[in-house]
Amino acid sequence: MVRFTLNGKNIEYDGEEISLLRWLRYTLRIASVKDGCSGQGACGACLIEIDGKAKLACRQKMADMEGKNMVTIEGFPKELKETLGRAFVASGAVQCGFCSPGMLTRTKNLLTNNPNPTRQEAAQAVKPHLCRCTGYVKIVDAILLAAEKLRDGKSVEYDTHEIGKSAPKFQAYERAVGEPLFADGMYFDDQYLGALHLSEHPRARILKIDTSKAEAVEGVVKVLTYKDVPGKRRIGMITKDWDAYIAEGEITRYVGDVIACVIADKMLTARHAATLIDVEYEVLEPLTDMTLAEHSDIRIHESGNLLK
Repeated sequence: MVRFTLNGKNIEYDGEEISLLRWLRYTLRIASVKDGCSGQGACGACLIEIDGKAKLACRQKMADMEGKNMVTIEGFPKELKETLGRAFVASGAVQCGFCSPGMLTRTKNLLTNNPNPTRQEAAQAVKPHLCRCTGYVKIVDAILLAAEKLRDGKSVEYDTHEIGKSAPKFQAYERAVGEPLFADGMYFDDQYLGALHLSEHPRARILKIDTSKAEAVEGVVKVLTYKDVPGKRRIGMITKDWDAYIAEGEITRYVGDVIACVIADKMLTARHAATLIDVEYEVLEPLTDMTLAEHSDIRIHESGNLLK
């Protein structure tokens, strides 16, 4: 039994040994704590406070939480949460919002220890975080604006629906504070969840896909492969040039190619079962600009296959 405090509540945990991130997201369904790097500790999207220090939830084990005091954005004081969120909105620091809760947590931790940071100190604070939408200039602007308003005890104001003036991004505040706007944070009664089995190699021919072990796991409803796609498997925004699933006999193009999808009653069950899928590969030489230049006789057919 592990005992700790989460957002002011006493918790007792006696479940399986998993990461703190998975427990927060898939058991408590706390949507603000994001999984952006599959537990590699590389993106900062799952940042929370543990005993007053900024910690990545994906790198914490439940067994190590004994006696800890944990705080997520949901446990921030209301005024602080609103000031941080509105500062990010007013500064244009929110786009998709996936990284924003981690950024807000980092901002809270920074301003608790340094209420009046320099621009360089603010920029240094968010270096461990990845943002692919805004860059970091507006994020640093938001941190400095939040610091100013918190020192002065004032709220952050911005126009919303006045014609002729810039309006904040739609649902920007909700994105900033981590409300469940993404599919992975939404839950419904009798909901099934899925997990993908991806290619292990950037370029390899799929010889055989065996899903029997995954199908035997309790709670698994279905394992989908290329055989389950009705009609054409090609997808794409402008040109339909990518396979939704890679079939036996076909060649993968990168390690993100989907081989199968496990559907189960719980996310952790689906993810576990996905690891049990056996794929037999014929590993081929990965293609780069250099290898293509060395082989002038190679060309790409419209199907995506290589021809000579």
